[in-house]
Amino acid sequence: MEITGRLKMNLINCQECGKVFASAGSKVCPDCRQSEEEKFELVKEYLWDHPNSTVPTVSEATGVKETMIIKFIKEDRLQSEGLDIEYSLKCKTCGREIESG
Repeated sequence: MEITGRLKMNLINCQECGKVFASAGSKVCPDCRQSEEEKFELVKEYLWDHPNSTVPTVSEATGVKETMIIKFIKEDRLQSEGLDIEYSLKCKTCGREIESG
């Protein structure tokens, strides 16, 4: 179903909570997006004070799931060079190690 007006918006289910919302491109609802932003700030502040921490350590200290921290890295919001991670991110096309994205 589409909502029309100035922006073309589709009704979709939030990837995080499953709630139906009007999306203009985002895959998560506004409530989950706000929660995600708060978690990002927690992780960012922790890494500022504790550089080169491991993903499990950051997760334990902040309460943010490891998968969410890895998502921040994949979205280019965090760089893996500031984290001591037990694995590396790899380019989907060529397989080379990358720091983010």
